[in-house]
Amino acid sequence: MTEDADFKQLVRERMARTGENYTQARAALRPDEPSPTQPTATQHVAPQLAAAGPRDQGDPGEATEMSEPTARVETDERVEPDPRFGSGDWAGAGIEDVTDEQAEPSGPEQPASLSVAAYLDVEPTLSIDDLIMLGSLGISPAAFADARAAWPGITLDDVAGLHSMGISAEVIRDWHTIDPSAPLEEIMGAVSVGLTPALFRSYRERFADLTIDRAIALHSIGLTG
Repeated sequence: MTEDADFKQLVRERMARTGENYTQARAALRPDEPSPTQPTATQHVAPQLAAAGPRDQGDPGEATEMSEPTARVETDERVEPDPRFGSGDWAGAGIEDVTDEQAEPSGPEQPASLSVAAYLDVEPTLSIDDLIMLGSLGISPAAFADARAAWPGITLDDVAGLHSMGISAEVIRDWHTIDPSAPLEEIMGAVSVGLTPALFRSYRERFADLTIDRAIALHSIGLTG
């Protein structure tokens, strides 16, 4: 860009920032420059041109073509404030936007800090690998303790499996109350197909010796209690 174009760009930016018109913004950036109301070099020369007599005007169409660039320049200089910046107080708005963005949390919510001591309070024999698995899966010490209480002797792999399936300790405890001898794998299978403890009890009202795996078969083909 030329020096004049650069200056006009600065004028436009000031207009958008302050709401001033073109003349005010230009005068603020170049206070030593004569204002449009002051005599200019063209005004001083005008009498001399008049005394020199009329010039050959040539083709009227050429005069029209010569005058158009000036009109375009003047129109270009009358720049309205950019609506993206609102009423002109865009600097403050920008700062508020940045502050709001910084105040908002980014990324997924982080789980609460987990304590090695809390895990060891539940099971003192846990190894480092066990702790890493529990922590990486997001199984809290409290959830680990609930699973162990709901199903005595439960393994860490089974705890991880229950957690991945979203099966709560309350559900496991309810199933264990119904049939303490049932393998945990059968209970996990029942939950995975939507067989609830209440529905299993309704089957048991018809067949007292019904096992969980047979109830799963009934439920999977759509037979209700």
